[in-house]
Amino acid sequence: MQGQSPVAICARHLLPNLGAVIVAQATLTFGYALVDLAALSYLGLGADQGTPDWGVMVGAGQSDILSGHPQQSLYAGALIVVVVAACCVVGERATDPAHGGRHR
Repeated sequence: MQGQSPVAICARHLLPNLGAVIVAQATLTFGYALVDLAALSYLGLGADQGTPDWGVMVGAGQSDILSGHPQQSLYAGALIVVVVAACCVVGERATDPAHGGRHR
């Protein structure tokens, strides 16, 4: 390693090991952002009410829950849960060497 710059040493030794950590952090951050977006949209602070969004769909179906038709809110809420759980699983699999993650 003599004669190599510190940048070259870091690129050779650190960057390959950071890939899985970056993927895991990105997937978890995406899941948190999705939940935050849905919550803001549900409260009416997100996208326009005419824009299709899961938070807007949960809020629009809220009045139908008491009348016995909870499908709209349930489907939108279930999709939020499934997508966030899938993001967490992908992030976990990226860092777990027993399930295909890359650690050296």
